[in-house]
Amino acid sequence: MRRHLDYVKLKYHGPWTPATRYWREYLNIKNETDPILQVISPVFHADKASVSILLIHGSDDTVVSPDQSRRMADALKRAGKVVELVEMKGEDHWLSVADTRQQMLTRSAQFLSQCNPAG
Repeated sequence: MRRHLDYVKLKYHGPWTPATRYWREYLNIKNETDPILQVISPVFHADKASVSILLIHGSDDTVVSPDQSRRMADALKRAGKVVELVEMKGEDHWLSVADTRQQMLTRSAQFLSQCNPAG
């Protein structure tokens, strides 16, 4: 977890990123080694997933680092779970570009058809 937080700090200009500020102010996490991260971070609980998971993340997201989705996808794969990570190139946290939103909706529908077919 520390390596991840170091990456976030470097990538997003210091320790007061939106993610780390949220952790400190709302989750009362004291620092990068706080034991509560082991409890609340989904990356440490990937083995408990019981459904197929689609992760969609904008490559230029400055609110939540794309590395978090990559780490979650890796953890799910290591746990033997069905996971797909789609990184939307040039997109932000809110998927602000209309074409990108359409791609996200199309990919979501395809994923649901494959992993949870009607019937």
